[in-house]
Amino acid sequence: SNVGCAALRHYQFSDEELATLSATAIDPDVDSPLRYYPLVKVGERFPTSDAEKRPLVSPVPEGDRGAFLHGLLQGIATVEKEGYE
Repeated sequence: SNVGCAALRHYQFSDEELATLSATAIDPDVDSPLRYYPLVKVGERFPTSDAEKRPLVSPVPEGDRGAFLHGLLQGIATVEKEGYE
C-alpha cells in the first residue's frame, strides 16, 4: 500500500508527538469518526491497484492533532485489514 508512515511524516508528526498523542489522546477502544484513506499522492497499489485512487484526508479537525492522528492511524489500519480480507 502507499498508505503508511509517509502519511504521518507528510502531516508533520514528529516521533515525540506520535508517542505523546498515542499515549494520551487516543483511546484504541473507540473508533474515530473520521474516515480517511491517507495517501500522500494519487495512486494505490495494494490492496487494490488503482492508479487514480485519490487521498481522502478531510475533514481535518481544527486544533486537535490527537483526533487527526487517530483518524490517520485508523485509516492506515483499515487499508491493511482490507489486504487480509
